[in-house]
Amino acid sequence: MKKTSLLCLALTLFALPVFAEDTIVGEKQKLSEKTYSPEYCAFTVTFPEEPFMIKRCESASPESCYNLISFTKVFDNMDATIKVQIICNPSTKEMYDKLDREAMRTTVQSMVRGEQVTPIDVNVREEEEYRQAGLLGKGVVGLKESIFISQLWSSPNSLMSVEAELIGQPLEQADTQFAAILKSIGFIKDFKATTVETQKKTDPNAKNLNE
Repeated sequence: MKKTSLLCLALTLFALPVFAEDTIVGEKQKLSEKTYSPEYCAFTVTFPEEPFMIKRCESASPESCYNLISFTKVFDNMDATIKVQIICNPSTKEMYDKLDREAMRTTVQSMVRGEQVTPIDVNVREEEEYRQAGLLGKGVVGLKESIFISQLWSSPNSLMSVEAELIGQPLEQADTQFAAILKSIGFIKDFKATTVETQKKTDPNAKNLNE
């Protein structure tokens, strides 16, 4: 399969908000938990407050529908704003194998919104059970400068896209919350392993959460 075809397949799989010409189905609903990590998703993210979920469909087919997780926080008379959008959809081992480092890099670069964002750095890393690509860019929203981050997380069973933007003037509270959200994004097993190691430092008899 050509790289261009693979890119189209990946974009279709998790239906990036940037590319999707889709329809909102039902009302926007607030989630009851701050942490988003559905059972089929190998990845997780935690927000300062409960995010909203919007069901979208690209066509009349139920198979084209997906959940878009959206979080927006406005600070101090709109001096700074945080916007985050997350989509995690089921994937396959075949897709995981085809989304190699080059394809991951190409896909995450394609998440940039045209001339509104200037990419600064793109990184791809490959771990034992997942791959992750991330792009850091500078943008402009209206008359305000912004920091734009796009990420793509791929595992044999799920694929997660992340778009995060910090808009406006430097503000400690906004900067801290934005950094906390980004730090909370990751592979669930990595967080569990870190928790176990922390527990073992205080309790040598702590059990492995993966057992």
